[in-house]
Amino acid sequence: MLDAKLEYRMRVARADAEHEKLHDAADEIASLCESLSERVKRGELLTASDAKLLDRVKRLARKIRADLGGGGEVVLEEKPTSVRDAVLALGARGAEFADVFSRSSRFVVDARVITLAGEILVLVDILKPHAR
Repeated sequence: MLDAKLEYRMRVARADAEHEKLHDAADEIASLCESLSERVKRGELLTASDAKLLDRVKRLARKIRADLGGGGEVVLEEKPTSVRDAVLALGARGAEFADVFSRSSRFVVDARVITLAGEILVLVDILKPHAR
């Protein structure tokens, strides 16, 4: 049987490692969203490789949202009117998502992180049919 202090330290180390993985995922979401947004700002269209990028963003956002206890239906206050607007909104939400997540700790769940993850999921679903 493990010593109680050792067991506690192991649980803390696991929790810290899991939070660090989520932090890395949030940074990756921001990076992917920013790169897509920058390309669209230059006038490029969405491509088939962007579909894979969007799948990756969706998978990461869904995992973070679920791990933080988020769920339910998400509704955007203002739906984008064009693909370009949706990509720019995704870029902005990705940057804000990473920023808000970086200021949180594993002890506090920020509702804004969960909301932003949900909005990212909705935007990815809007963009996915246009990435061919």
